[in-house]
Amino acid sequence: MEVFYNAELLGALLPVIREVAPEIILTHGPYDYMEDHVNTGRLAVGAAFARGMGNAKTVRFAAPIQTPVAVYHCAPHAFGDMLNRPVKLELFTNIASMLETKKEMLRCHRSQKEWLDASQGMDAYLDDMILRAEFYGRESGQFRYAEGWIRHNPLGLSTPDFDPLTAALSPKGLIRRRN
Repeated sequence: MEVFYNAELLGALLPVIREVAPEIILTHGPYDYMEDHVNTGRLAVGAAFARGMGNAKTVRFAAPIQTPVAVYHCAPHAFGDMLNRPVKLELFTNIASMLETKKEMLRCHRSQKEWLDASQGMDAYLDDMILRAEFYGRESGQFRYAEGWIRHNPLGLSTPDFDPLTAALSPKGLIRRRN
């Protein structure tokens, strides 16, 4: 709950974006149910947008970069936005082969595990992750288990046709774009 969109956090994230120079950023969307998720997504987009701005204030120096980047927002946790409206996803990634790994990784998120086990029941968050993967698999019309994504508006980030996630996963049959 302590993630806020502010100059201090943006100035800390911006050098990381510049040094890593990612082509793809996967982050939360502006429609999520938790404010810290929304703010995390906003910070990621803000840092991606400011990556080439030489006068942007940062906590440490990292040279501005002009490389293109595509930002993709993950599906909301609760199947809809914070007002419980459906969110139309554009892309679906097949996660069937990685579902058990994803489950084990989620189990390592200690602070979430302890809080969610106490508030919702032992391992309920893992069951929920599988239910969401099945739901988005059905939404994809192709996969048994999937994650859903929406590509951020490319203005200030890249050209409209720059879509490295689709380019990387389509040849492997791991992604489906909704028409």
